[in-house]
Amino acid sequence: LPKAAVVRTERARTRGSAGGGVPRGSPQRALTFTAAARVVSKEHSEVLSTMEATLLPPAGKAADPYACIGTKNAKHVQNCLELYMNDRGIDYLPEGVFERFIDLKYLWLMRNNLAKLENLDENFRLHCLYLSKNRLTTFVDSSLAKLKNLEELHASDNQLTDLHEHIEVLKKLRRLKRLDLKGNPLAHETKYRLHVIKHMPWLEELDLVTVTDAE
Repeated sequence: LPKAAVVRTERARTRGSAGGGVPRGSPQRALTFTAAARVVSKEHSEVLSTMEATLLPPAGKAADPYACIGTKNAKHVQNCLELYMNDRGIDYLPEGVFERFIDLKYLWLMRNNLAKLENLDENFRLHCLYLSKNRLTTFVDSSLAKLKNLEELHASDNQLTDLHEHIEVLKKLRRLKRLDLKGNPLAHETKYRLHVIKHMPWLEELDLVTVTDAE
């Protein structure tokens, strides 16, 4: 071979072996590239899944309080005192909707499919909240603790568990007079009624039964 061709061949060999590299076009190099592509693809999928969980609304039917009152007029929304939203197949309460109902005092959400009480933090003027016969599993880290003016909470026939955990949340509601939790697993715990009354002595009624002086 001419001297120039020999030099080019040696340079190509050097590039292929430098630093333990794999020559271009070899099966080993192809496998290495495929493995790296799989790692990148997996990381990309994880990022997309995280973004979707953050940006996309929950699956199911959202509560629509505007449809309930038949208008989105700002004055009517702000002056609305009660919303009757029973039996509407509601799966979740959307973010940034109920906060416009700043004077809301009575909210009926019975016989829906709610698994979590959320996005009601700004509705601190609520007096009565009706949540019976949903799919609620916990009030921990929910909007409930923000509802400091609540006087009645009806949450019977849900899936609430761990009595002591819920007492820690409920005892923050110092204006609560009527509490209904019957039909939940926590209501079957030992000395359930006495524990609730002990930690919430201001209650007047528990599970539709008047709290007596003896209790």
